[in-house]
Amino acid sequence: MRKITFLLLILPILMGFKNSRKAQDKILFIVSNQHTYGNTNLNTANHFSEIVLAYDVFEKKGYKVDFVSPEGGAIPVGYIKTSDSIQKKYLYDADFMNLLKTTLKPEVINPEDYKAVYYVGGGAAMFGVPDNKAIQAITMSIYNNNGVVSAVCHGTAGIVDLKTDDGSYLVNGKKANGFPDKFENQSADYYKTFPFSIEEAITRNGGKFMYSKKGWDNHYIVDGRLVTGQDPSASKTVAEKVVELLEKQNKQFIGLKENVDLKSKVDNYVNKIMEEFDIKGTAVAILKDNQVIHKAYYGKANIAYDIPVSNTSIFKTHSLTKLFVSVAVFKLIQNKKINLEDAIGEFLPDLPLNWKSIQIKHLLSHSSGLPTMPVSRNLTELEAQEIIFNKNIQTSPGKEYHYNRTNLWLLKQLIEKVSKRKFQDLIVENQFNGNDTGISFSGDILDIVPNRVTEYYPNKNYEPKIFDFYLPDYLLSAGGLNITLDTYIKWDQQFNVGSLLNQKNKTIMTTPFPYKDGSSFFSYGWRIEYLNKIKTIGFSGGGISVFKKIPSKNMTIIFLSNGYRYDPYIERVSNNLLGIVDETLRNTENLASEELEIAINKKNYKNVQILLNRLKDDKDYSMIDFEMIINEIGYSFLNAIQPRLNEAIEVFKLNTRNYPKSWNAFDSLAEAFGIKGDIKNAKINYEKALELTPKGNAANIERITNLIKNLKKSN
Repeated sequence: MRKITFLLLILPILMGFKNSRKAQDKILFIVSNQHTYGNTNLNTANHFSEIVLAYDVFEKKGYKVDFVSPEGGAIPVGYIKTSDSIQKKYLYDADFMNLLKTTLKPEVINPEDYKAVYYVGGGAAMFGVPDNKAIQAITMSIYNNNGVVSAVCHGTAGIVDLKTDDGSYLVNGKKANGFPDKFENQSADYYKTFPFSIEEAITRNGGKFMYSKKGWDNHYIVDGRLVTGQDPSASKTVAEKVVELLEKQNKQFIGLKENVDLKSKVDNYVNKIMEEFDIKGTAVAILKDNQVIHKAYYGKANIAYDIPVSNTSIFKTHSLTKLFVSVAVFKLIQNKKINLEDAIGEFLPDLPLNWKSIQIKHLLSHSSGLPTMPVSRNLTELEAQEIIFNKNIQTSPGKEYHYNRTNLWLLKQLIEKVSKRKFQDLIVENQFNGNDTGISFSGDILDIVPNRVTEYYPNKNYEPKIFDFYLPDYLLSAGGLNITLDTYIKWDQQFNVGSLLNQKNKTIMTTPFPYKDGSSFFSYGWRIEYLNKIKTIGFSGGGISVFKKIPSKNMTIIFLSNGYRYDPYIERVSNNLLGIVDETLRNTENLASEELEIAINKKNYKNVQILLNRLKDDKDYSMIDFEMIINEIGYSFLNAIQPRLNEAIEVFKLNTRNYPKSWNAFDSLAEAFGIKGDIKNAKINYEKALELTPKGNAANIERITNLIKNLKKSN
């Protein structure tokens, strides 16, 4: 007998080697410890066939199965039919039966380890499982992580009260089944012990209960990632349907472009962008339905030492740090420690009197109106504080968005005061499960941070130069987080499944702040944009890294880099990557802008004009406002980290040649000449702009007229 058992164990192991990926995937069977119907002496059990028929399917497909019960340990099994070969096989398998004798307790279960849950039926399933909060939490965590929830017969009792993050029932709006009342002996003593009717509970909670009137005919329902079977006859099929769903998820991407090599397309685009804008190194990840569909490392982390970017490379996040600050604040709100409307003076009593009434929401939304805190290696925190304390508030709180470091400085103090924890420690504990692997806090390039990439920005001659980045420790909340791509991915996955914040607070956090000036592009720490009218949320950092989510598509892109020669406009890069993955996110305006800027960077304006003409004639770009695009490129050159003034002038000239009746084109060119100090050409182009400005545009007529007068005075 021992030899037979050994051979049975060897078989699944060998089968597992056929598919090494699945050998790592796990299914969680949920069973009951209940031995009797309620408090009676009537015996009940978990249905043995519902266990083994499903178990056999998962085992043969290479999945590992764990069993969990409310109390752990041994569970009762019944309804055994030894004439069934599969039941007999497992009944005499000592190792399998030991699994039923040593089921796990809920507290030792890590939901991240499982791809699906399977609720076993039998009369025991009606007791101890449906109302077990720990098991409910485990199931929903798996489901929220793109897992599958399944149940058979009375096992469906376990899913009727499951709730999503927004408080609605999982079965709400879904088709489901289980053992119907039609086949219950409702006058029998056993039935009178049931705490509820499965059929009624599903209906009451918004689901549509459907069943076969014939019964015992393998009736099952698949609705999204919820799979239910009516009675034991459906056990095998339910397991097979779960496997089908998991197999579908394991394709490289779902519901996206089919038969397309995603990796090569993304790689080709990233390599092109790195070459054209001289980006030294990047790490890129794209997630769909909380699964990584692309992850890759490109280029060098350090040029001098020829160190490639890898999974150990740590990138400065710069302003992306603010997203982690926002989550930290909303975690305190969720725990009822603070409220958005709380005045900061309640927590920070040493502030100037006219600062104390500013509310937490004003700091998060950058609508406080406070002066921005200076940064210098020569300034202590007290000296920087004294400078801003002696400045006037610029605008009334809540009026308009005005990004500045002071808000983050105050939020750091508030977080530490309320939590009684050091800012860095709280972030690690609450957002990274206490594991600081792959993250560090440092705002000073002089700090020694193992595996941190070297950042390169252009000098005045547009040659790569190591960036002398500095933020003092008291401003770490403004840009001091350093992180690996893998750690960032895990953070996003935890964010998606509600481990960091519940859905209610995530929704509030990413809802547009009601600025008094009517702006709606920013929330409580997150930028809100629209790509082809599809909402995106996120932020960028240092002009070199971006984190962006598309909630309606369950997509995330993480793009980390270490600088550039020419600014690639990182938001545009992220949008174009999303367009590669999902056709509905392909934005022709971004694509045209990028093509033109790449051509302009080569400084051959004859070729730029040829490209512009081709794009104008292309039907795909027929709705594009090329005048606006060229104008934006010109201003991006003016505002570059090292201004590209002469190139901006050439770009604005290009616009005037192509749009000779545009007052705005000449207005922009005049402004660039004025910045250069070329008063003559500034005056000529302002006069041309004034000539073309429509009479109804009084504000710009007045502005341009005054500019011309001032130029005449200075000449």
